[in-house]
Amino acid sequence: MKLPFLSEKKVSGEVYCGILLKEAQGVCYVYQKNSHSIQLLKQKEFQFTDGWEHIVDDIDEALSLIEQEMGKQTVITQCIFFIFAHLLDPHTREIAKPYISKMRDISKLLELKPIGYMEVIDAVHEQLEHEKQTSLSSLVVELDDTQMTVFLYKAGHKIVAQHAARTDNFATDMQSALENIAQSHILPNHIYLYDSTDLAEESSDLLLHSWKKNLFIQQPRIAVVPASTVSSALLKLLEKQLCANTSTAEAQDEKQNPKEVMGFTIGGEILETGKPEEFVSKKAFSFSFPKISFPSFRLLPLIGIPLLIIGFLIGFLFLLHRATLVITVPVEKKQSEVEILASKKPVTDEQVELQGFATSFSRSEKKETTGKRDVGEKAAGEVTLYNYDEKERQFPKGTKLQMDSLTFETDDSVTIPTSQFAPDGITKNAGKNKVKIRAIVLGTDSNVEKNKRFSVSGTSSNIVFGINETTIAGGTKKTIRTISKTDRENLQLLVLERAKKDALEKQKSEKSYFVLPELTVAKANKEKFSGEVGEEGTSLSYTASGEVSLFRIPQKTIEGFVQKKLESEKPDGYITDKVTFNIKKQKKLENGDIQLTLGGEILFSKSIHSDEITRALKGKGSDEGKSILQVQFGISQVAISINPPIPLIRDRMPFWQNHIRIELVR
Repeated sequence: MKLPFLSEKKVSGEVYCGILLKEAQGVCYVYQKNSHSIQLLKQKEFQFTDGWEHIVDDIDEALSLIEQEMGKQTVITQCIFFIFAHLLDPHTREIAKPYISKMRDISKLLELKPIGYMEVIDAVHEQLEHEKQTSLSSLVVELDDTQMTVFLYKAGHKIVAQHAARTDNFATDMQSALENIAQSHILPNHIYLYDSTDLAEESSDLLLHSWKKNLFIQQPRIAVVPASTVSSALLKLLEKQLCANTSTAEAQDEKQNPKEVMGFTIGGEILETGKPEEFVSKKAFSFSFPKISFPSFRLLPLIGIPLLIIGFLIGFLFLLHRATLVITVPVEKKQSEVEILASKKPVTDEQVELQGFATSFSRSEKKETTGKRDVGEKAAGEVTLYNYDEKERQFPKGTKLQMDSLTFETDDSVTIPTSQFAPDGITKNAGKNKVKIRAIVLGTDSNVEKNKRFSVSGTSSNIVFGINETTIAGGTKKTIRTISKTDRENLQLLVLERAKKDALEKQKSEKSYFVLPELTVAKANKEKFSGEVGEEGTSLSYTASGEVSLFRIPQKTIEGFVQKKLESEKPDGYITDKVTFNIKKQKKLENGDIQLTLGGEILFSKSIHSDEITRALKGKGSDEGKSILQVQFGISQVAISINPPIPLIRDRMPFWQNHIRIELVR
C-alpha cells in the first residue's frame, strides 16, 4: 500500500509497517530502516469494528490516520505481523489457519509484502533479560480480552506455555493455570504481566489474592510490563533481526526463492507447511536466511579429491556438528514441622534472634453513623378537673391523666374544692379547677380534640375527672441519625487495623527478615473524633496518629534451622537446592519469647557433572546416550537436539566433547 503525503520530502531508507494483532484490537507501527538501525516513526492503536471480519478496513483506516499525522510522502511496501501466543496452533507452533488467512488478505489487499511474523513474548523475554542483566527465571503472563497465556521461564529458557480462557475473576483464572504448571514444575516467585494496554486492575487482583501454599509459600512479586516497554521491545528485536539479516545477506550469495519470504507467499497463499519445531528450542524470530553458495573451482588433480573430501568432512564435523542436551534435573522434596524459639536475647544456638521495632502512622477514616434518636415537641393544653367528692382534693405536679391510651401529666400542682348542693337541695354541683397538662411522649398522636374526658391516676373517674374545653395540640416528632458508642469503637478499630496492615505491607520489600503478623500491634497516642456520642450526624470522622509495634526474625536464620533439620534426609548424590518455610503457629510466652511452629520444605536436586556426561556421550548414538544417562547418571528426562540434521550425523553425538552443550532445567 502506498501512502501519498502532502510534503514533497521523502523518508530515506526502507519503511516497514508493523501490525500488532490481538482478539479485538491492534496497533500499527511505521518503522524506517537505515543501514544499521530501525526508527519508529509513528504508531496508532485501533479497535476492530467486528472482530476479524473487517480487519482489513480497520488497518487501512489506521494507516490513513497515520498518513494525515505524518505529513510527508512515504511509501510502505513491506509489513511484519506481531502476534500473541494464543493465535498459534498449539501442536505445530505455526499461525492457526483462520488467522493466517486473514493475514494473507491484509498483505494482498493493502499491497504490502509480508516479511514474516514475530511472537510478542519473544520480544518481551529479551527486553526483561536486557533490563535485569541476567537470565530470566520468572512467570510471564500474556493477556488478551478473553484469552491468556502463562509462560514459565527458567535460566532464560521457555519451559512451559499454558493457554487459558479468561473470565470475570482474573485471579481465579491465574490460579487454575498455575496449578496445572505446578504439577510438574516449581514456580518462581516473580510474575510479569503484559498487554498493549494498562493492567492496573489485574495486577491489583493478584497482589490481594490469597495463593495456595502448593503454589507460592510467600506472596509472589507482581510487575507490570508497560505498553511502552512492549513497543520498545518489539522495535529492539525487529532491529536486531532485520539489521543482522542485512549484514549476513551482504556477506553471502542469496539463493532464496524470491517468491517466498518467512513462510509467506507474495501475491499468493501464505505457506502452511513446514516441520514444527520443539517448543523449548524455538527461536525468537525465525527469518529465512539466504543459503550459502561456494565459489566454483577448477577440477583438482585426481589424487587430491579424496583428501579434499576427507578434509571437508573432518572440518564439517569439527565446525558444525553440535548437540544440545536439555536435562530435566531429578529432584526430591522433603517436608516436616520444625519448632523454633525466638528470643530478644538468644543464649543458645537453638534460639533465633527476635527483633522488635516500631513505625509511626497517621490515618483518617470516615464512616456512616448508625445511632437513632426521636426529637420534637410534646402536645400540651388545659383541662378542667371536676370533683364530686365531699372533701377537697389536692394533686401534685406531675399527676398522671389518662385519655384512652394516651398519658399526660400536670405542669403544676392543683387543688379542687369539694362539691356543693344546689339551692334546691337536690342537685350536687362538682368542685372544679383548671390545670395545664402535657403529653409524656413526643408526636402528633398526643394531639386531642376538645371535650374529651380524662381520668386521674389513683382516683375513681366517677368522683374526679377532667374535660378539655380546648384542643390539646403542638405534638410533633421526627427520627434523626446520631453518633453511637459502637460507631466510635468500630471506626477506631478500623484505623488501627489499616495502620497495622500498611506497616506489614511496607515490610514485604525487606526480604532478609520475616515479620510476624500475629504479634503486630497498632496503638494510637493522639486521636480526634468529629463528634460525641448522641450528637446528631450522618457520618463520623476519626483521625489518629501513633505507633505500630512489629517483630521480625532474620530469614536466613530460619532457613538455616529448617535446612539443619531436614538435610539429614538428603539422598546420596543430591545437593540442597532450595529451602522454604511457612509459619503454622505463633505463641507468645510470658517472658516475651515467641514459640514458632514452622512448616519446612527442602528441595534436593541431583548433582549433575557436565564434564563426566559429555565425556561419556561423545560419539555415541542418541538412544545409546539416553541409556547411558539413565544407567550411569540416573537421568531419565532429557531432550537431545543434534545439528545439522543430516542423515549421517542426525542421530549421533559429536566426537568432540566441547561440541556437546548441556542445559539444566529444574
